[in-house]
Amino acid sequence: MDRTAGFYPANGGSIPSGDTTFSQTRIMKTAIAHLEAQKQTLLHNAAVFHREGRTQERDTALDDANDITEALMVLESRTPTVVTRVLPETQRPRTVREWLATIPEAEAALRNMLPDNADTHRGSAHQALARAFGWRGSPEGYDFWYTVHERLERESLTPSSENTTLPV
Repeated sequence: MDRTAGFYPANGGSIPSGDTTFSQTRIMKTAIAHLEAQKQTLLHNAAVFHREGRTQERDTALDDANDITEALMVLESRTPTVVTRVLPETQRPRTVREWLATIPEAEAALRNMLPDNADTHRGSAHQALARAFGWRGSPEGYDFWYTVHERLERESLTPSSENTTLPV
């Protein structure tokens, strides 16, 4: 087998060079995951800078996070979608719009939401809020949305009673 052509997964197998959808999808999803992690770091740093009164550094971090949001929208619009199975309604990923509708601040969040982000799928309410719009430019301001985000993130990490089992 010619191992000089094609994409090589981490498990050592190969994908023929003609199968570009798989490699493009994998590369794009890796890039998206990296950018999302970078954005979360920038939002965290902005909060730290804000608490320390370092407004110039905070603003720079927020501007960089907004730039990443725009880049993510472009990347996600160009990522090939590979459907492997249909999930039941209870397991179906929710869109940003669906997640935002579930939070107490739904009215303000939906009003601020960028239309391009509305149908992007996210795994949790705090992830949806982080991607929905630029917090600093909203009428409620950065501090308000950061507090909401932190609350939603804590709630997502709290195990529900139905998932908690005790050792026998």
